[in-house]
Amino acid sequence: IAEGADPLAFLELDLIALKGKEKPLRIFAILDGSEYAKSDKYAMLVEGQAEMLACYRRQDWDGAEKHAEKLKHSYADLTNYYQMLITRINSYREMPPGQDWDGHYIALTK
Repeated sequence: IAEGADPLAFLELDLIALKGKEKPLRIFAILDGSEYAKSDKYAMLVEGQAEMLACYRRQDWDGAEKHAEKLKHSYADLTNYYQMLITRINSYREMPPGQDWDGHYIALTK
């Protein structure tokens, strides 16, 4: 952000290793401008997202799914994102990523 510019409302979505890459990248979405960034709704979203990601990254699938479901119903613009995460969580329930997993998703396609 340029000096003096108003902050944007952004949200960390994921930690992804792109196809052919070893080091994962943090993925963010810009949601809105400075008015939304100052809102209680945005603060609640950021807090809920942080809790969901913490559960997800420690392989607490029930906790991650609970938070994702709640966020999916509270933030309509992010419904598809949270549904994708819930699908991924269910996949990890069936085939856990292992004890040394650092929470990143490996993208198999570009």
